Amino acid sequence: MPISKILAFCSLILVNSFSHAEDITTVTADELARAWSNNQLAAELKYSKKPLQLTGMVDRISSSGDRYYVALDAAGTFLGISVYVRSDALAKVAELQKGQTITMYCENFEDVISYQCHNGYVVD
Repeated sequence: MPISKILAFCSLILVNSFSHAEDITTVTADELARAWSNNQLAAELKYSKKPLQLTGMVDRISSSGDRYYVALDAAGTFLGISVYVRSDALAKVAELQKGQTITMYCENFEDVISYQCHNGYVVD
């Protein structure tokens, strides 16, 4: 493969990576829970269906059926925010400790019995 094609391909990957990073909404677990409880519609418009970079303190690491999640403590909530973890991110999650402050990437935030976010992984 000619070097020019390799360079073009690498450039395309870099451009896509940077444009994707700009679309991520950064928020703390407390801010997200507070926004949701203050005005659910406004919070849905701002946070649902968008990739999030969510920072909070680990309350617990558990599972629901065959899916593992990290529950981040969130002010004013009983269960916190459950970030369901991608299978390729489980090794990193296994290293976490309760009380540790972390940042996670997740998508499709929703309120289904509890606050949930999906396709999560720990951001380094």
